[in-house]
Amino acid sequence: MPTRPRLLPLSAALLSLLIGSCQSQTDSGRKTPTATGSDQWVGTGAQRLHTETYRSPQRSAHPTLLVVLHGDAPFTKPDYQYRLAQQLAQANADVVAVGLLRPGYTDPQGH
Repeated sequence: MPTRPRLLPLSAALLSLLIGSCQSQTDSGRKTPTATGSDQWVGTGAQRLHTETYRSPQRSAHPTLLVVLHGDAPFTKPDYQYRLAQQLAQANADVVAVGLLRPGYTDPQGH
């Protein structure tokens, strides 16, 4: 059970990232919404997560959050979770979509 204490800080960091991604952005000096992605690491050490976040061009103060996880990939380096998150954000209004790379996996970019 030595990994369980690490899950709480990692979960808190991920939740903070996701909440921040969903917050409304206005034109008053803040970033404008975009359908392009931003990548970020959440957590530290071996249990950190790589994320790519995509936002619909049209967002309200309370967008829908979609989290896309890849499945088990013993023979490939998964990246379809990023593409699906991007497609969902571009095809739907009022969405923040986050593609997550699970710990222990490497994507084609080496994350």
